[in-house]
Amino acid sequence: MLKKSSLKLFKNYYQELDDDKNIKEFKLLFNYFIKPNFKENILDQITANYWNDDEIFDNLYLNKNELKTMSDNGMLIASHSSTHLSFKTLDLYNQKYELQTSVNFLNSFIKPPIQIFSYPYGENTSYAKRWLKKHNFDFAFSSIPSKDIDYKDLINNPFALRRYDCNEFIHGKASYG
Repeated sequence: MLKKSSLKLFKNYYQELDDDKNIKEFKLLFNYFIKPNFKENILDQITANYWNDDEIFDNLYLNKNELKTMSDNGMLIASHSSTHLSFKTLDLYNQKYELQTSVNFLNSFIKPPIQIFSYPYGENTSYAKRWLKKHNFDFAFSSIPSKDIDYKDLINNPFALRRYDCNEFIHGKASYG
């Protein structure tokens, strides 16, 4: 189940997060070292033992109606992949799947069509940038490293614009409850 080849690439991830050591180690193990095809089953088992799926979805995620209301009221909605896996851990076929299924899902009820993407974990790949450009996206956001966007970024690198990770803000840390 483990991808040992990721050790050198990702061993220092999460150092800046304000989490305890165990949480950082779990995030690192789950997000970068467990092979993608095992993740859903592992999460299902953890959730079944400790939480209720409906409660998690109702409290953590926006539903279709909420997204549509936001879009109808002028907010821009961006795609963020289908299953929120790091693109750096996926082959080209699975990157395409993540991009296409997410966009198709959102475009099934959001108008106008989705033209913005935000990479899971802020990590872009050259394949994803090419795919987004080919499919007429306007922009895509990355967060490694976080920084302000300037005019040169918009012109020279529209598919890897830097954003700030929500975990960098006092009340931005993801939590359940």
